[in-house]
Amino acid sequence: MKTDFLKYIFLAAFAVTFFSCEEKVEKPSITRFEVNPSTAPVGVYVTFTYDYDGTYAVIWNGGEGSNYDAYLEQIATIPDDVTRNVVNTHDRGTVVRGTSVQAMYRTPGTYKALLIVTNVGNMGETSEKAMKEVEVTITE
Repeated sequence: MKTDFLKYIFLAAFAVTFFSCEEKVEKPSITRFEVNPSTAPVGVYVTFTYDYDGTYAVIWNGGEGSNYDAYLEQIATIPDDVTRNVVNTHDRGTVVRGTSVQAMYRTPGTYKALLIVTNVGNMGETSEKAMKEVEVTITE
């Protein structure tokens, strides 16, 4: 009986030690984020080229419906609870794979495109991000 009690104490101590250790999450890196051409007329595709080391990456092209600053403003008004995780916002980034993606702009202007690379650990409880931006100029 005493050995069972000691066994449970040992298992409890092991579980507390094992589950209290947090996985160290490395900061991701972005080695390249470029746009070509950096100046283009309305309706012509531009190509974003990127290299990164991270779990996943999202590009916000800065155009209508993909503006990171507008997205931050939208979620700032949502209560900080579960609804924030499922909210349908107007602005969204594009999850990317590979080394390039294209975008087309419909309105002249200067846009700030943003690449955000994230590493996640501890079953989503901790994360590290790296960000890099490029400017795109769209003419008539």
